[in-house]
Order: sequence, then structure tokens, then C-alpha cells
Amino acid sequence: ELSPRADFLEWFKAPRVFPERIRSFKKALKEADVGIAGADSFGGKVQRPTDWDHSYDMAGRRVGIIGTGASAAQIIPTIAPQVSHLSVFQRTPVWSLPKPDLEIGPILRPLYAAPGVQPALNGAVLVVADLLLRTLSRAPFRWSRPAMDRFDAACIAAYRRYIRWVVKDPSTAAKLAPDFGPLAKRPTISNGYLQAYNRDNVSLITEPIERITEAGVRTRDGAEHPFDALVLATGYEVFSDPETYLPGAIVGSNGFDLAKYYAEQGLQAYESVAVHGLPNRWTLCGPYSWTGSGWHAFMEMTSDHAVRAITETNRRGAIRCEVRKEIADTYHRTVRQRSEAIRYYLAELNGHIPTYYRNSQGDSTYLRPAGFFEARRSTRKFPLDDYVYEKQPAEVLA
Repeated sequence: ELSPRADFLEWFKAPRVFPERIRSFKKALKEADVGIAGADSFGGKVQRPTDWDHSYDMAGRRVGIIGTGASAAQIIPTIAPQVSHLSVFQRTPVWSLPKPDLEIGPILRPLYAAPGVQPALNGAVLVVADLLLRTLSRAPFRWSRPAMDRFDAACIAAYRRYIRWVVKDPSTAAKLAPDFGPLAKRPTISNGYLQAYNRDNVSLITEPIERITEAGVRTRDGAEHPFDALVLATGYEVFSDPETYLPGAIVGSNGFDLAKYYAEQGLQAYESVAVHGLPNRWTLCGPYSWTGSGWHAFMEMTSDHAVRAITETNRRGAIRCEVRKEIADTYHRTVRQRSEAIRYYLAELNGHIPTYYRNSQGDSTYLRPAGFFEARRSTRKFPLDDYVYEKQPAEVLA
């Protein structure tokens, strides 16, 4: 018999599921193709956010950094004061908003430490995220579409004025100004990122990269940019990308291959957790799983679903548990219908910019079109008969 909490991990560690994904995940982080010709030819020091060599001294070095996402927004202001010169290669500008970084003094410290204050603050953030996602998924599209259009236009205009106020050089400020909405890509908060471009030893390069060379970077205008060190902050494959799932890594019954299924049918999972064809398997971070909460909150939410299914399997004396196909298909149709506004915002209104909120199939499978509290309730209250429970393993077809 399976104990829900302890043996959930054992089920998840089944052969060809957990070990293969962890090995491929580690390999992807350290050896991922950055999508630039000649990436392996650079003769200097290569740094990656996921594999940073802290023993390497950046002081007095000529450094180039490719990328301006969340990692780069932290790296750039940190190393800029150390290096002799920093060249930032930007494909897409990033929204970088001021960070509320007030001092936690003698008055605020006991307030934050008081029982219930931290949970209350966290709950307030969840309520705001819940309301936003509920509005996007439930409001009539004929109302939400013009609202999103006006929201983006107003935000873009306001942010451009903010950049011109922060960044001294007008040409650099113009290059840093995004032409897309603040929710289309992951925004950042920083009190140092935009300010770094006011330094004499920091330059912003927007000319597309032709290739990485042994000496540095060559851009399409033919310019050679020599460096001692090169930082590759080029992003990652995430769970919402079908390419993340490697053929043969996660297989189920009757020849089911998750990678092939996602490539052909698109990413989908019942309650973001279960896929028909994968009995005794649950995805903790699957399609349409983020609901505006922190990482730990939605990990707990999806694991609650899995534990509840395992508990019911034990109660029935079964050894095999699989979501019903018709249930999974109906759930996915509902998710697609409720994602109309989110798809419009990411794939049409802001379809001209790359973002991990929209995958290579044009789907917004990162976001769950439901509020946090609704999603948490459904993981704890889903109908138990949405699964098939078998006391003997089904015959596997050749």
C-alpha cells in the first residue's frame, strides 16, 4: 500500500521518469544551445547565470553580456563597477520598474515580526493576483480586448517618460524603451539596471549578433567586439515549451510518449497535473499551472492533487490510477476557452516579441486561466471519479 506523502515521491521516481528528466535538465542548464552561431568558439572566459564561476576576477576586464532578461538585470549593475568596460547586447528591451527597497528599521522590524503580519501580506498579494487572473479569464472578450489595448498604450507611454527621466543619453533611452506591454514578458524590478547605462564604461548594443568568435562577438554590421569574458544570459527552456520534453524521456502505457503527444496535440494536463496515457504519474509543474502565486505555493497545490488521487487509489485497493480521457479533454477545452483574452494579449497584441509566456506553438500554456483560490480549491475538491482505478494492471498492447 502507498502512503500518500512518502510514496508519492517513489511513484514520481519511477524508472525513466525522474532520473532521465533530472539528467537532461542539468545538461540543458549547463550546455544549452544559446541559438547563436559560434557559441563554442569563444576563447575567453564564459560565464552563465546557472554556472557562475565566482573565482574568476572581473576587475579590469572587457566583458560582454548577451541578454537583458531577469538574470541580466541583476548581473549588469553588479559587475559594471568592477569591469573596465561592459557591452550589453540587447535583442528585446526589458521592463525594469523601481524596486521598493525601504529600510527595515526599528519600527518596521517588530511589525513584520508580529504574528500574522507576513501571512496577511502574502495573502493580500494572492488576492490581487487572483482578481487579475479571474478578470482576464472571465470578463467578456469584447470588453477585455479594448481594455488591454488601452492599458498597454498608457503603460508604454508612461514608461518611456520614466526612462527618459532616469537615463541621461536620449539615444540609449530610446533603445531601452519597449514597444510591448508590461505583462507580455517577465518584468523586473531594480534600482540599478537602468542607472547602469549612465556609466561611462557601459554601452548598449542593439545591432543583431552575427556570430560569436574566438575573440568576442561580431554583429551584422561587421563590427568586431573583443572581450576577455562573455556572459551568456540568453534564457532557458521552460515547462511551457514542447521542446523541453525529450522523446523517450517520459513514456506511459501502450507506447504513449509525452514529448510526441505535446508536439502533436499541444501542452495540456488535467488540472495542470495529470495526462491520460501516463498512469500513476503527476506533473508538479505542468501546462497552465501558474496562478500568480510563488513557486512553493503552486508546487504545494499540484502535489495536493496528486496526494489526494494516491489516497483514493489506496482506499480502493487499486494499484493503477489514470485520469479519464473524456474528463481530460473536456477540461482542456474549458481552459482553452477561458484563455482567449490571455492568448490575445500574448499572441496578437504582443505577438511581435519573444516571451516564455507564449510557447513555440503560439499557446499561452504558462498561465492558468483561473484565480489562485479557485485553482487551489479545485485541486483539493476535484471529483474522485475523474480517475480510473484498477486493481490489476491493464494489458499492454504490443
